[in-house]
Amino acid sequence: MRLHSSRNARLYMLLEDIVLIFRTETIVLIQKYMNARTTRSKRRILEHARRYSVLNRIPAQLKHLDRLLNVTNADCVANLRMDRNTFGRLCRVLVERGGLHPGKCLGVEEQVAIFVGVLAHHKKNRVVGFDFWRSGSTVSQYMNKVLGAVLSLHPLLLSPPTPIGDECTDPRWKWFKGCLGAVDGTHINVLVSTLDKPRYRTRKGQIATNTLAVCDPNMQFVYFLPRWEGSAGDSRVLRDAVSRHNGLRVSQGYYYLCDNGYANSNGFLTPYKGVRYHVKEWGPGTTAPQNPRELFNIHSPYYDRFLLHNFIRREIEVDPIEAQLEDDSFNCRNDADITNQEFVGSVEPSAEWTQTRDEIAMYMWNNR
Repeated sequence: MRLHSSRNARLYMLLEDIVLIFRTETIVLIQKYMNARTTRSKRRILEHARRYSVLNRIPAQLKHLDRLLNVTNADCVANLRMDRNTFGRLCRVLVERGGLHPGKCLGVEEQVAIFVGVLAHHKKNRVVGFDFWRSGSTVSQYMNKVLGAVLSLHPLLLSPPTPIGDECTDPRWKWFKGCLGAVDGTHINVLVSTLDKPRYRTRKGQIATNTLAVCDPNMQFVYFLPRWEGSAGDSRVLRDAVSRHNGLRVSQGYYYLCDNGYANSNGFLTPYKGVRYHVKEWGPGTTAPQNPRELFNIHSPYYDRFLLHNFIRREIEVDPIEAQLEDDSFNCRNDADITNQEFVGSVEPSAEWTQTRDEIAMYMWNNR
């Protein structure tokens, strides 16, 4: 009996070993089959896919850059907002004064072209990467690199204000003796966190920052203050600019032209409220100015357009947009030194400047 039980136990163990070996071999066979199938699928994909190579991209990259810079000035202006000579000077200044250097795979010209193209047309990272045959990380890296170089040129590119002189013959500015230029605010759309959106929401519903910009009569920026919340009023932003340690400086006796979003105060001259002012109110079919206040308002200019803009204004030989206008050159420069004088310290409504505005309006009316 014992012999019979021992024999059955051996048979059971033998059967278990056979089943275990069978399972193991089955699993191995299935795994080999799946590996072979995966390898075959990968081989098929690779056969139909284009082989990637950095070297293969170089001709397309050079061709695109050549189309931007070396074909015609018109193409360069249309894509980069400056002609080829101005672009070359910009690259040279960024290298010599801004510390910009060629990258491992990108030359200075391509870095600057990517940067300027984004600013000129508000292109997205993926679009720029596709146009220049570069990865998104490469575009982002060199955008920040060129941005740092441009910002380092801040003292070089910002223009000091020059007041309108008594000899000015420009019909747009000759009435405003001692005027330094124009002040206005503009909204620039931004991405902020959900918690901050109410503060940055403008009265038109956009999520933006309120940026103060100050231009001289030659349309060059002399000061700008970014990053204020879009919900902030223009007057509040201007007060902050004047009160800052390194803020907007307006010498006593001189002034900037502003729109009705600001107070008519010492150093800042605004149009008359309740009187025709906007461009559409002076369009075809409207009546001519009927009184000194309307005449003053129609002659009050303001601009909404910082460092690259100034460089282009100085260096470009022929601006294609300005070339379409009348070629009238006027001398409005005044060599008076306004740097070592007392500055305006606050922005509050002033009866003195209301009288100054009335005097200018009457002078314009009597000499129209």
